[in-house]
Amino acid sequence: MGSNPVFPKMYSHAFNNVLNAVAINYKAKKLSFLFPYTKKNAIIFHFINKIKLINTYKLLKKNNNYFFLVKLLYYKNLQILKNFKFFTKKTQIFFISIKALKLLTKRSGSSTFLLSTSKGLLTHNEALKMQTSGFLIGSFFN
Repeated sequence: MGSNPVFPKMYSHAFNNVLNAVAINYKAKKLSFLFPYTKKNAIIFHFINKIKLINTYKLLKKNNNYFFLVKLLYYKNLQILKNFKFFTKKTQIFFISIKALKLLTKRSGSSTFLLSTSKGLLTHNEALKMQTSGFLIGSFFN
């Protein structure tokens, strides 16, 4: 009833795998890499493309298997992937209301918070524009 969150319990593992793959390939200074396709990974790649952690991604079929071809943005001193913190774990889920989200936005400065809402994965600014609350997954902080 009410909201049907996209992310709360099982996406944290998939999100962690995607972020680790991106971080490893940034460190190795590779401009692109392949990552296995799943529906969860598709949602996550769409989100991290939206917040500009990657340049582009597209779906490829190779030997009857589907993969994402991920193209990275390379900057000399990119540190953003080290600054992600998960709040939600399998045993702890943090729901945040619109009122609390407004307060968090005022206090957080330039941080970007990741929310799972009934409308999908959103940043805290998008959630405020849509006037929707959800589960706090994590944050990218500076």
